[in-house]
Formats: sequence, structure tokens, C-alpha cells
Amino acid sequence: MKKLSLTLLSLTLSVCCFASENTDTLTVADNTTKTGIGFATIYVKNKPSCSTIANINGQFRLKNVNPGDSITISSVGYNTLQTVCGRKEYSMTPSNFVLREVVIRGDKFRKYMKEIWNNIRVNAPKPYPILDGIYRQQIAINSHLAVAAECDMKMIEPNFKESLINNAKVYISDKRAYVDPKLDFAKIFTFAMVPAGYPGIGEINPKSYKKFTYSIDKSYKDEQGNIITKIDFAKKDGKSKGYIYVNETNNAIIRFYFRRKIKNNDGVGSKLDVKDIYYTWNTTYQIYKNKYVHSYSRLEFEYNVCDKITEQTKYKVNAIVDYKTDNIQEFNNNQGVSAFYKDSKTSPFVYIDNIKTSNKKVLKGIVTDYK
Repeated sequence: MKKLSLTLLSLTLSVCCFASENTDTLTVADNTTKTGIGFATIYVKNKPSCSTIANINGQFRLKNVNPGDSITISSVGYNTLQTVCGRKEYSMTPSNFVLREVVIRGDKFRKYMKEIWNNIRVNAPKPYPILDGIYRQQIAINSHLAVAAECDMKMIEPNFKESLINNAKVYISDKRAYVDPKLDFAKIFTFAMVPAGYPGIGEINPKSYKKFTYSIDKSYKDEQGNIITKIDFAKKDGKSKGYIYVNETNNAIIRFYFRRKIKNNDGVGSKLDVKDIYYTWNTTYQIYKNKYVHSYSRLEFEYNVCDKITEQTKYKVNAIVDYKTDNIQEFNNNQGVSAFYKDSKTSPFVYIDNIKTSNKKVLKGIVTDYK
């Protein structure tokens, strides 16, 4: 009996430890290619605060959950997976793509793209709600994590028209940071940029239509019966390309991605140049009261820092900011914007030396993209 009691106690402690301290890195991957599914959403039933998003490699952690807890994993272009906690790896099946009954070409396609653009404001709530989540910056040097800093951030977006000109207002609290002492110099690469609530990118603006080529890649039917269409675009000068996923029921953009090549900066200091600069933006949206609001954004600058004389690459830099919406609050027009909310032009980590740095365990956000 004593041995049995000890065994039961051990099992109980194991379950409790799993629920409170489980920080194992889990993976969600394509069941055919076995590659990780970046930005998949993992929702824990009856525990929304435990829900999370996979990083660009399909890696994620679940905290304060128990084996057997029901979870739902979803990602644009894949069948939603209903499963339970307790596994190390999860596989998702790509959606079955369907043939379009009508092929859109020429002027009709241009009109179609204009409808998508015009419906951005129609599909966004008015006023835009307050987003509450975690804002983070990562700096990697030669694919090694040098800096990871994050903070809790509430964000108030301007309306769509103003968002093309004005920045969001943000309220920042509880800053946390990790700095690799061997790569301390990487702190200089922190920058200010807050993901926008609207996909106001020039690539799909009707005014830029003549500069791009567009094509429908594929369509599939989601669980609600909506036709979701992927539209590819590429700038004619070869400097930008990407895609959007559109719900054809309401012409709402549910995800967009683009990658741009930026002009080299030959004036960084007296000895260094910055070359081969690329800028990547990836954003997904979620439904809120029959409208679409921000779910997750990831912005990345990739570039090489080179010796100005020899032109040899000294190191490769990946500078990333991302924002994950955890909660959504109604915005009260009558109260206006609180004085605690500031313009988002300045990075929260510009004075990172004033933030207590520690090991990676202080970070509460999604799994870092680099180790």
C-alpha cells in the first residue's frame, strides 16, 4: 500500500508539474512535406489565456495545460486540427483546392483587386478595438539569437484612411529582455516599428496596379463553406513579391505576405556598409464581431554588414519585430485616447541597457525564431 501511495503521489506530482511548468518546445508541421507551419494558431479549449501562435518554424509552447486538454490548431491553407495536449508533434493536412468556376483576367481582375482594396475598411470594425498583446524584437547574428526583448503592449489603431499616414498609439508595460553577452553589440540594431492593424501595403493599392503582375494561385473551401483564394503578386522590376489570401464571401484579406529588396545603405559608419537588404512582412487576421482584426504580425529585416574596403561580409543580421494579439477590448470613443498611450515611433527597447536582462526564461511570448 505504501508503494502504491508513493506511485500515485508521483503521478499526481507529474501531472501538476506538466500543468504549471511545461515549457517543452512542440511542433506543428505539414503532414506531407514535414516542414513546420509558421504562424499556426493553437487555441486551448476553456483556457484562452493559454493559447498561442507557432513561430516561423512551426514551434510553440503550451503553458498551464494538462494532458488531454482539447486544443484546436488552425492555419490558412490547412484543414483545422482538433486534438489534445500531450504530444510533441502535430501534423496538419493541406486544404483540398478547388477549380474556379470563373476565370478572372484583364480589366475584370483589376476591378476585382480594387474591390478587395475598398473592402479593407468595410471589413474592419469602427472604431478599431484596442489590441492587447505581446510586442517583441529579436536580433540574430549569423543565425544565433543575440537579443530578444519583449513587453506587454496595448495598441490603438487610427481608422483606415488615417493609418496610411499616422502611427498607432501604444501603452507599454513590463519590459523583459535577454542579451547574449558574447553578442552584446547587437543591441544597436533595435528599431521602432509597430505592425499595422490594416494591410495598407502598396502592393495591392490600385494606384500601384500598373507596377505589378497579379495571378490567382489556388482556391479552397474552408470549414464554413467559404471560398478562400490565394492571389500572388510580383513587382515588374523584380524588387517585391508576395501573396494575399482572400475570403471571397466578403472580399476580406485574412493573410498577407510580401518580401521587398531595399537599396543598399553605403553610409553606415566610416568602416561598414549594409548590403543585400530585404524586408519581409507577414500578417494574419482573426474574426471579431463579424469583422476582421489583427491576430499576428511579423516584420523582418535581413542584411549583410560588410567591410567598406574589402567588401567582405562581417556578419549577417536578422532584425525582427512581431506582435501577437492576446485580447481584444472595445474602444470607447467618448473616453478618447488615454494620456498613457504614446506614439509608436520610438522603440520600447532603445534604452535596452536599462532593462534587467536575464536568461531566456524571462520571455513570455512565442518561441524565439533563433537559438
